[in-house]
Formats: sequence, C-alpha cells, structure tokens
Amino acid sequence: MIDGPQFAQCAYAFCGLGIKYSTLDCQGFVERVLLALGIVCNYRGSNDMFRNLCYETMTKEECIKRYGRIPSGALLFIVKHDGKEPSRYKDGFNASHVGICTNKGKGAAESSTGGVKQCTLYKWTHVGLCAYVEYK
Repeated sequence: MIDGPQFAQCAYAFCGLGIKYSTLDCQGFVERVLLALGIVCNYRGSNDMFRNLCYETMTKEECIKRYGRIPSGALLFIVKHDGKEPSRYKDGFNASHVGICTNKGKGAAESSTGGVKQCTLYKWTHVGLCAYVEYK
C-alpha cells in the first residue's frame, strides 16, 4: 500500500519534465505514477478509473465536508452528466479527465494537451480515493 503523500510527491515530480500528452495521456499519467511506486495496472481510461480504481468517489464539496480537505494523493476527476460516458456505463457519469491532488505548487498534477503539468484544484468536480493508496 502506498501512502497519500508519497503518491502525491511522485505525481508532483513528473511536472515540468516536458512529457507531452501524446506520449502520456491522463490515464497513462496516473498509471505511470503508480508504476513508479511498484503498482502495475492498466485501465481503459478515466471513466474506468472513476468506477474501478477508486473505492470511494464524491464531489469536491462532499470530500471537504467529510474529510476536511482533499487528501494528498487523491485522484481528481472532471465529471459531466452529459450522456457521453462509454456505452458500457449506464449511470450518467462521464469522467472525462483524471489527475492527482498533490497539495503542492498549484495543488494538482495532470497530463493534458499541454503535457504533464501543475494545475489548480478549481476545475476538478470529483474526488476519488484510490484503492492502492492509504489516506490518513
């Protein structure tokens, strides 16, 4: 089991390395950080991660109410209720993007069209607690 701050620190270390999105998309970024810490996994994308990598998912507001903050190492998602989730899911949640809360720098790490970088917590709508990470 990985602890949250360790997961967050590893994610933060990827920022600014110049890794382009075409080489490492958001799903690949999360998987690569897990791999760097000894966890091998292969998910179908952020929607699969939202449903199967997390043992608990909630809105940011629910997370802060329940835990007093967004824990370091929590997964961050942009979830829309637009009906565009893959056809295998019929629950109305379209998790279109995933990142990792670092609580360092700008607060989060992601791989987007600009490559692996820091970003603020503002745009994320949901939080997921990763099954491989222990949060304190």
